[in-house]
Amino acid sequence: MGTTGSAAPSKGLLIQGSDGTNARNILTNSVGVVYTRATIDQTTPGNTNAVYVSNTSVPVSQATASSLNATVVPGTATGSAVPSVSYPTGFQARSSDITATTSTYNTIGITDLVGKQIVQPYAINQLFVKGSNSATTTSSTSLITAAGAGVSNYITSISVMNTGATTTVVNIQDGSTTMYQVGAPAGGGAVVTLPVPIKGTANTAVNFATLNASTTVYVSVAGYTGA
Repeated sequence: MGTTGSAAPSKGLLIQGSDGTNARNILTNSVGVVYTRATIDQTTPGNTNAVYVSNTSVPVSQATASSLNATVVPGTATGSAVPSVSYPTGFQARSSDITATTSTYNTIGITDLVGKQIVQPYAINQLFVKGSNSATTTSSTSLITAAGAGVSNYITSISVMNTGATTTVVNIQDGSTTMYQVGAPAGGGAVVTLPVPIKGTANTAVNFATLNASTTVYVSVAGYTGA
């Protein structure tokens, strides 16, 4: 090994030309600065097949977060607070639905505002809807208003009560189109919990109408809105 003749450390890598000449040291000090004392020549620099390394000192240091345009997050102990710059596991806290995408496109999972994962058939609680009304005639009667452009009402439960003397059937309507029927015997009723929610047409109200007039038929529905 050779020495540089300067304050740099004397340990280093010896580079020697194929002809045994122009041996030079490349030294690294304790803070990662590389010192090169070197020209390595087969011929004069600039001529054919010349190899030339300039005689300069090049600082070498570990990349920083700012130089990488990245955030460096240290590990944390189990049970400790989540760092403010840490990243979740692909979920986003929401108080409203994300914009619907199309088949095969990537999207993200969502949670409510306290991190509870949203799983179908239910939605975030801000999207829950319900409606109740009564009728004594067979006219279509409103239960839940239209949810807006591109948004449907999903019905998960229905209850009916007939206090009159006439047995009837209650039609749960998508606008004016029947999408479910529930029996309402005279002096009786029914409660239906739907394992698969009934999806209404986008931007369409949920109504009900009885097949026979009875005084009085009460109807309630519950569900949520979504794309």
